[in-house]
Amino acid sequence: MKRRANIFLATALLVTLAVPWQPARAAQYTDATAGYTFSYPDDWTVEPYSDANGSVVTVRNFRAYLHGGSPPMGGAYIAMHSYPPYPSWWPPDTDEYQWLEKWGQTFNVIVHPSRSIPGPARLVFTSESTAGPVDTHVSIALRKGGRLFRIGLEYQTADLNGPLYEQVLSGIIDSLAPGTQLTATPAA
Repeated sequence: MKRRANIFLATALLVTLAVPWQPARAAQYTDATAGYTFSYPDDWTVEPYSDANGSVVTVRNFRAYLHGGSPPMGGAYIAMHSYPPYPSWWPPDTDEYQWLEKWGQTFNVIVHPSRSIPGPARLVFTSESTAGPVDTHVSIALRKGGRLFRIGLEYQTADLNGPLYEQVLSGIIDSLAPGTQLTATPAA
């Protein structure tokens, strides 16, 4: 009986990994200021805000972060930054692979970015939060429609839903549609 349960679990995991994310209902987010839209699962929440690096949009499936900023078990969040304007620490002519390599020098990197892998520049690393759990981070730099997007996914490494969260991330990236190109003005 235990073998049958293991086979069922392995089959379910394979199906989860093989089938792209397709929500029953997807919601649409539009950022009129930055000029882009994307689709996300309708049971996730979108929160636009501004930080020191400009405007950010966070998409998440939970209410409150753990103390220390980690998502709770069963939770994940995706943060999206859009450029221009570029922050002073990332000049407009910086290559997205160079940026991810520099970023990855301070973490326990699992997957380094490589130009030989199809798709956007991608870095996967783990870090331990002050709350205690080890979190997996997927950091992506993507040029699309004259804009640069820095997109990050974070979830607890022990969370078995990790492949599902990565499918949601892929769905958001696939649906990302930049509108009118804005003029590049470097941030001070």
